Amino acid sequence: MESLTRNSAPGTSPRSTTLLATGIPLGHHVSPHTTDRAFKVILLTAFLDILGLGLIIPILPSVIRDFAARAALGFDSSDAAFFHFLSRFSDDSAALANGAAFSLFSLGMLVGGVAFGSLSDRIGRKRTLLFTAALAMTGYLFFGFSESVVPFLFGRFLSGLAGGAFPVTQAYVGDLFDPKERTVKMGLVGAAFGAGFTIGPALGGIVSGFGLHVVGFVSAAAMFANLLLIYFVLPEPSHHAWHVKKSENEPSAPFPWADLFPVYAVVFIVALGFSGMQSTFGFILPDRFGVDAKAVGYALAVVGLTSIAYQGFFIRFVRGVFLEKGMLLF
Repeated sequence: MESLTRNSAPGTSPRSTTLLATGIPLGHHVSPHTTDRAFKVILLTAFLDILGLGLIIPILPSVIRDFAARAALGFDSSDAAFFHFLSRFSDDSAALANGAAFSLFSLGMLVGGVAFGSLSDRIGRKRTLLFTAALAMTGYLFFGFSESVVPFLFGRFLSGLAGGAFPVTQAYVGDLFDPKERTVKMGLVGAAFGAGFTIGPALGGIVSGFGLHVVGFVSAAAMFANLLLIYFVLPEPSHHAWHVKKSENEPSAPFPWADLFPVYAVVFIVALGFSGMQSTFGFILPDRFGVDAKAVGYALAVVGLTSIAYQGFFIRFVRGVFLEKGMLLF
């Protein structure tokens, strides 16, 4: 027989309904104050995650062009070989290297999203978020210290792996709220992402005036602050999302690929378009309009403001008119 149960967090009793960091009941017995506190903390961690990422985006093409220029002058033989290899496929090897950096980051996110989402069910949301924050900090330190393109690209892959924190953050919110509240709360998480993506690029453009690699150190500092916030303040929910549990003698149901494929396809197409914009934006604006990294950051900040406006405000009205499918079409 199937029964609806809720996963207990690692190290807690199945009967326990407490937030580990506070000892206050969760679920039907949780006080609104405790839930609000946990939600505010996870919003801040989401903001810091995207802030670190947003800082990097507007200056990434400039960093790649700097590596290419140094390679052309013979400062690094390995970089020279790398860009010479890319020149076989494109006249603008720097643009191709920039695409490689974004692709490695996205590959890391793919691996991290699958791995850390599953890991958080076993070891807990908080421990997983601690690990991803440390991983992101390491990736940004690679960004700051790299003097050649290969360790730089490795750092981008590490930062992409740390992007596995995003689905864990969403799962954390799902642990706190029932389905009726979840859509609006997820929208606020999206608004926190938007805030990070608004402030991050603008701040990255400003900080780049002190040196391109300084931006990597500022991003690492943001991740260190996130690490401290998660360790000392973020509570671990004792229960994870509702799921269907079968008896031991009943075979597991197959994964519903046919039902979920359209959802995955929509997410893939949206991500494809957005990542394509991100990876070329920093090249198009300087080449076409002669602007610097600061202007690129400001332009990307407009994208973040749009995200904040929709996910933090307008989504409430849209949710009142449409179901989830209708919201996707909207």
